[in-house]
Amino acid sequence: GPQISPPLKMRVAELAVGTSHAALIAVGGRLFDCHGSQPQRWVVQEKALGKRFCAVACGAEHSLAVALPSSEHGCLSQISGEVFAWGVGKAGQLGLGRPVRSVPDPRPVPGLNCLGGRIACGMHHSLVAGTD
Repeated sequence: GPQISPPLKMRVAELAVGTSHAALIAVGGRLFDCHGSQPQRWVVQEKALGKRFCAVACGAEHSLAVALPSSEHGCLSQISGEVFAWGVGKAGQLGLGRPVRSVPDPRPVPGLNCLGGRIACGMHHSLVAGTD
């Protein structure tokens, strides 16, 4: 039957689910993810420590997240945040300028900022509401 994860021991601000993985942002902005082989093991994304995330999206095998500038405390809809991507990028869906087999940890997408945390992921594509 289906696997049901035990209750999380953290307050969740944002949650997204892909085909074989999931990602969440805890209240306070820390980014976590887990994979299908370990659905009860939420792992903090160490490479993203020090960033405060406000939005997350999962595609089939990739994820995007938006980090707020450290000085921002205003209305999210007016804030431009840095986009991070990780996972499988064989179709170029990570936005890193070329297809890549896999990116295990969140990596900033060069030159891409997101307005208001509006991001989405599909099976082999991603969408970001840019600032231009």
